[in-house]
Amino acid sequence: MSTPNSREVAFAGPNTPPSIPLPLPEKAIDVASTSINEMPLLQFSFEPVAKSDFWIPDNVETIIATTLSQARNKISRVQKAADKSKQTKYLLISETSEDIIEKLLEKVRGAKATRAKNCILYRVMPSRDHGTLVGTFNVHFPFAIQTANIPISRQWWVATADSLFMGFYCGRQADYSFTPVANPPRTDTTPPLAPTDWPSFVVEVGHSESFQQLRGDANWWWRNSSRQTKLILLFNVCKTPSHFVEVELWQEALHSYVGYETRSTQRFRTELGLVPVLERKQNTTVVSPHGNHTSIEIDTGLLLRHTANFAPNVILTQEMLSEICAQYS
Repeated sequence: MSTPNSREVAFAGPNTPPSIPLPLPEKAIDVASTSINEMPLLQFSFEPVAKSDFWIPDNVETIIATTLSQARNKISRVQKAADKSKQTKYLLISETSEDIIEKLLEKVRGAKATRAKNCILYRVMPSRDHGTLVGTFNVHFPFAIQTANIPISRQWWVATADSLFMGFYCGRQADYSFTPVANPPRTDTTPPLAPTDWPSFVVEVGHSESFQQLRGDANWWWRNSSRQTKLILLFNVCKTPSHFVEVELWQEALHSYVGYETRSTQRFRTELGLVPVLERKQNTTVVSPHGNHTSIEIDTGLLLRHTANFAPNVILTQEMLSEICAQYS
């Protein structure tokens, strides 16, 4: 049998490895006698192949903060600059003590932190615009959850937006994150969920940024969580040439890995197994409150980390998206 030496899965994002080689299984699978549900999931390591995924943009401001007040004053000045210019600003606070870093990781309005060792990179967005979108999402998403027959209860799930999640090289804060609780009170026949600190679903908001960067954020969550974060919702707020919001839902999918078997002079297609990939599941653009944007449907099984079909999918309706993005459309 003739097969390539490795299979590559593509990722998107600045300074992100373009691919991770996946080892091949020892033997091919008989496609005629094997259903997709019986095919093995190819195992591979999520250890990063790059030196670091702590991405520092070219237009970053840098400060070496020796005191907490010095750092907070600089953050405040950068926040005012972002509010005045209506553009995203970046601030790198470096060579800072652990004590200062811990205090700086408290939620900063309109800013998200990425931490690596003794430095913090802040992505500072116009506070009013960013706060309105995230705040309105926090109103509508629990309603969408409840409409899908999922209780609004900490016994079932918790929102963990303020938490810092540590990856291979750095840690990140999300604009919103949803973590299902292990062993929720469902039924006696429901298998317990494995406990985990990583969310199953996160929201990332960008302000007049390229989707390449936001997609890099989506890949960071999926890859650094070792596939525990399988749902990433992206909002990219654009104000030129007109106001609109691009929305994308990225989701893990299992793709069939195809190889070829050579018999005499002929090649035959054969399945080798399933490969997990992160792919764009849905996308829409919210231009106006009464526009033709579509709803976003979130897989409940991936959201709650449960395979039983006990609840419908969570729907962010057209009306909800209009409300969430109302300030920009």
